[in-house]
Formats: sequence, C-alpha cells, structure tokens
Amino acid sequence: SGHSKFFNLMCLKGDCHYKLNQNDAALKDFEILNQLDDNSSILHSFIAKVYLKMNKIKEAEEYVDLAIKIDKLNAHAHKVKGKIFVKKRTLKQAENEFLTSLELNPSDAKVFLLLGNVYSELCESTKAKECYLKCLKLNPELT
Repeated sequence: SGHSKFFNLMCLKGDCHYKLNQNDAALKDFEILNQLDDNSSILHSFIAKVYLKMNKIKEAEEYVDLAIKIDKLNAHAHKVKGKIFVKKRTLKQAENEFLTSLELNPSDAKVFLLLGNVYSELCESTKAKECYLKCLKLNPELT
C-alpha cells in the first residue's frame, strides 16, 4: 500500500541521515513516522539507535525498552539495548542482550563483533575469538 511504501522510504531516509551523522535530521524523519504509527517496534529501535549515537542514554533506553515491549522478538532492539549496556559498562547485561539478538537473527555479523568485544573486555578470550571468527565468516569486510 501507499502508506507502507512511504513508511519504508522514510525509514531509509532516516537511516541515511543516521549514517551521515545527521542525527537531528534522522530523528525528525523517524518522529514523522512515529506520529503515523507509534506502535512500530523497529521504528522505536531506530530512534533509540540515533539517541545512543547522540550519547543521550536515557532517551535511547526509553525508546529501546518500548521497542522490546512492543515486540520482544525484535533482534535490532536487543542489539541496540546491548550497545546501551556497553556504554553503561554493564557488560554481563550487554552479553545477554547480544545473545538474545543472535538467537533471533543468527546471521548478524555486527552482533558477533560487538559480543566479541564484550568477551574481550571480560577477559574471555576463547569466546571472543569464536565470535570474531563467526563475524569474519559472515562478513569479511566488518573488521
């Protein structure tokens, strides 16, 4: 339908702004969509990702928690939540979120990289190495 095409295009636009570090523009794009559909788990996790990049941890947590409340099977939301825990230095919680994300989407190379970094900081070198190897296998360009 026209609504879902618009929604997808605005998500792409917001993601482009995010990747170009145009965080305010990304938030504006995502907020427009949020007014159309405030029950979209993936949209809430995108907004959380932008706030995290802006170092607005409280806002990021609010949106990611809402994303998970709407859909606990949203792998992207668990990845963002894991990144928030890394930022807060609660590494065991970060590990749990990344593991949940991988259960839901086992082909996300970036999550293996993030989890490997967590294991590395926890001095669990064997687990870190396993994660890095899985990451490389899935996406050799991510290193």
